[in-house]
Amino acid sequence: MAMNRIYIYEDEDYRNLVPLVYLRPVFDLYCGIYTFRERVQKLYPSAQIYPLSRFNSETFEPFPSQTLFINGRAILHSPLPDAEGVFVADGEVIGFRVKSEKLKVKVPISIEFLTTLKVKLKVIEVKKAVVIKYPWDLIKWNEETIIKDIELMSRFLRDPDATGQKSKVKPVPTRNGSGSQKVKEVGIRVGESPRFRQSGVYLIEKEGPVYIGSDVQIKPPTVIEGPCCIGEGSLIDGAKIRQGTTIGKYCKIGGEVERSIFSDFSNKHHEGFVGHSYIGEWVNLGALTTTSDIKNTYSTIKVKINNKKLDTGLIKLGSFIGDHTKTGIGTLLDTGSVIGCFVNLYGGGVAPKYIPSFSWGTKKNLTEYKLDKAIEVAKKVMARRDKELTNEYVQRIYKLTPHFSVGGKRGRDEKKD
Repeated sequence: MAMNRIYIYEDEDYRNLVPLVYLRPVFDLYCGIYTFRERVQKLYPSAQIYPLSRFNSETFEPFPSQTLFINGRAILHSPLPDAEGVFVADGEVIGFRVKSEKLKVKVPISIEFLTTLKVKLKVIEVKKAVVIKYPWDLIKWNEETIIKDIELMSRFLRDPDATGQKSKVKPVPTRNGSGSQKVKEVGIRVGESPRFRQSGVYLIEKEGPVYIGSDVQIKPPTVIEGPCCIGEGSLIDGAKIRQGTTIGKYCKIGGEVERSIFSDFSNKHHEGFVGHSYIGEWVNLGALTTTSDIKNTYSTIKVKINNKKLDTGLIKLGSFIGDHTKTGIGTLLDTGSVIGCFVNLYGGGVAPKYIPSFSWGTKKNLTEYKLDKAIEVAKKVMARRDKELTNEYVQRIYKLTPHFSVGGKRGRDEKKD
């Protein structure tokens, strides 16, 4: 059923996804080809999607009659049932539909509110939906979600090549127009105006499909293994892109990347390995920046979130890096590293496993990255990509700073164990 109005919301558990959500709502994170918000729009192409987050609302009264709310942490691959009730998957609320004209919602939506709603409304179990709880879940589910997103693309986009299951094979044109590089396996999707410079670009679909967005430029020698997504306008420059990887829009990627997610406008243009990691927006990883994603003991990896060390249960996991962070050449990141926003780390060698936002310097001498300087640099970096540092975005940065190192004192999110 087509919906005129859908609300995608944050609940209290968005806090478990720091440092990735400091400057954006949880539903603007990537998993698969799309962000959570983009995927909802694909599922409901005729609907207006209204975001409800800590950035744009505090108390909200929705319009009456069949109002649908979708959890911004939920990965959906088909529309929710057309019924009033609370939709759950593995005990997690993934959304709810209500007809009440008196419903009032405070954002972020509290667990208490959702618990009360489950008492008042029918609870409807939804299969094949996933709720992301922690940053490493984005990595865990990325490969499968890429595959399902390509199927979603075929089902819901009005594409003449759609088959209802997987897209038809398209030839990949070469730069000089002297024919085409044949794609033998089913599932490769190529957007408008891809640029493959001469031979030496290999797309391998043995394990799954590859999606290449519009205006992507790929320079040899490059190997891309599916399932994989290369976002619009990105440059892949002599890279090895392993399966389970999402490269966002307008990124520059070289070296080796495995089972990782790069958000929009981030760069890893030189040699070095990034594995099982999530990289925020406007990040620049210097030459030979390398992540470790497995311990020598093969034991499970612990990650510090909100001042608590959590056992992920995973033996392969890399780093989580917040927006506008930069690493110098030769930076080495340990398994399960967490680096905040606006970190400028240089000097090479093994970095601290946890680095708070607004940190500047070497691993032995980290000082405060002054706010005015951080904003000035961000403005320059964004202007290079023809993006404006808006007042609204600056306000998000200001709201972030009380949690971190200000005036030489650590905020509440930065206390030592």
